[in-house]
Amino acid sequence: MKKIILIFTLVLIRSLSLEASSPVRIEGVKNLGMGGAGSAFWSDYGVLYNPALLTHRKGFHIKLMDAPLAVSSDMFKFYEFVSDNQEDLENFDNLSQERQSELMSEIADTVTDYRMRINLGLAVPGLTMGPFPLPGPFGELNVGAGVYSAADIGMKMNPGILVPKINIWAKVDGVLSVPVATRIKRLPFNMPGEMSAGLGVKYIMRSRYEKNDSIMNLESFSVEPSDLEPGQGLGFDLGFVYDLSDELALSMVINDLFSTRLAYSDDSSEVITGSLSLGAAYKPFNSLKLAADIRGLESSDLTSATFFTKLYLGAEYSPLKIIALRGGLYQGYPTFGFGFLGFLNYAYYTREIGRYPGQIPEAMHTVSFSLGF
Repeated sequence: MKKIILIFTLVLIRSLSLEASSPVRIEGVKNLGMGGAGSAFWSDYGVLYNPALLTHRKGFHIKLMDAPLAVSSDMFKFYEFVSDNQEDLENFDNLSQERQSELMSEIADTVTDYRMRINLGLAVPGLTMGPFPLPGPFGELNVGAGVYSAADIGMKMNPGILVPKINIWAKVDGVLSVPVATRIKRLPFNMPGEMSAGLGVKYIMRSRYEKNDSIMNLESFSVEPSDLEPGQGLGFDLGFVYDLSDELALSMVINDLFSTRLAYSDDSSEVITGSLSLGAAYKPFNSLKLAADIRGLESSDLTSATFFTKLYLGAEYSPLKIIALRGGLYQGYPTFGFGFLGFLNYAYYTREIGRYPGQIPEAMHTVSFSLGF
């Protein structure tokens, strides 16, 4: 036990010293409705938040499909602008100089603030099996597997000297996750409750593309297959859940334990550094669930306003089995959502793109359809 505590402490210190990076972040719509929390209670995407949550799943379960789609609020604003000015945009060269100037000013002052973003994906959260009995202090073992993907596609206009420029980006992440978790029922020093520990092995593929050019060159825009050659790498997540009782659980997760290196075919590489997350979940009664996460915590966050961009708080109320109501705070911004019959889920949330609270907020509408048994 002393050796385990020593190894665990060394890994924790190492994670706290790592710099922030760009991790693979694929979040469930249910979690987004609950303010993004998810490391201390089971959900369809639970093992991506914390592999130790696998022990909260009893028996054989399989989730055949989950198909989320998210659209930024700025997409609707951009569509409204284009609809209101469609005729002038199509006949721009025939407009008076005054109207051309007016339209260009509106684009520079208003449209350049819009981030037109679409997120979509297809996930097979897969199967979970267990528990299987183990000898000694380890009471049981659970295993699972799942495939997750997420595409982030968008564009943003930026003011130029004469004409606006346009920034186009696309990033696709795919993850094959194989989590293994064990539940320890006899804790030392007569500690109450039970402890779960889990290791998530994940094979990651990531494609990325970005182009920044004048809006006048959009007609010649093209994407070559070589532009989307994916990087590949193997990563590990280490997670713990401490169930003090049936109502209260605490969690800790170290994502990308040894840092995850993605290697690309052009000999470039990308390193996803480790990050620390802490969480808690409380279920005062069956129809109400409360949760909180501090995700991607760094030592500098403890004395900086950036702490609030790492904070995720939420609740779920299920008065009936066919419907669930959700709400919370995602990085300090209000969220809400609902679920119906377990297969349809919706969430509205706002995330912080910048480093500090309130710097670059981005509001998203997301919906998902699920199938499983």
